[in-house]
Amino acid sequence: MTRILVIITIIALSSCAVLDGHKDNQHAYYEKGLSSDQISKIDQQGYIIWDWYSKSEEGFSKGQLYVTRPEGSKSFNFVEIGNWTEESKYYQNGKPLGIDKRSILYDKYGNILTRTVTEKPNIASEFKLLESWSSSFEVIEMDTFLVQRIKTFHRNGNIDGEFCFLVKDYKELLSDRLKTKYKYDSAKFYNEQGDLIEEEYHGFNEMVKLK
Repeated sequence: MTRILVIITIIALSSCAVLDGHKDNQHAYYEKGLSSDQISKIDQQGYIIWDWYSKSEEGFSKGQLYVTRPEGSKSFNFVEIGNWTEESKYYQNGKPLGIDKRSILYDKYGNILTRTVTEKPNIASEFKLLESWSSSFEVIEMDTFLVQRIKTFHRNGNIDGEFCFLVKDYKELLSDRLKTKYKYDSAKFYNEQGDLIEEEYHGFNEMVKLK
């Protein structure tokens, strides 16, 4: 289950599906919520900081967006900054089944600094940690990069996987999911008993770009 979550996360981070001129479906969704007053303010001063909140029966998301319009573009650039809280609900036969919660901290450039995902698989259960991110700046080959390290967990609490992404364009004002990222360092996979079953390694000169 958790391995699938990580795969979905990687796909989301590297998604380049174009929708209404955007490289990211979420950005197209953000743009639909912009008011004419907000658009006018962006055109006048170059940016706005938008207190975003969206709620539905499936959950909610809350945080801040730094919004600009690239020169000569009809579309807008949306960058998640600061603290974000997201929640998604699972349904079965129209009835609530479970909940997952995400708590994310972004820096001023839109990079994920920390992220935790917890899940309540059914109404009677307690929330359990599924995913944990931490980030640090590391000097590699005489240059500085942002390195994001991710751990995922089985539902029994044992570790499921460890992954590492290197971000080259961390100083570019861009949503984290649109950053240029590479598989870096060790990737490890564990069975439900916590035993290491698979490992791969990507050195700095052997990195694999996320598509």
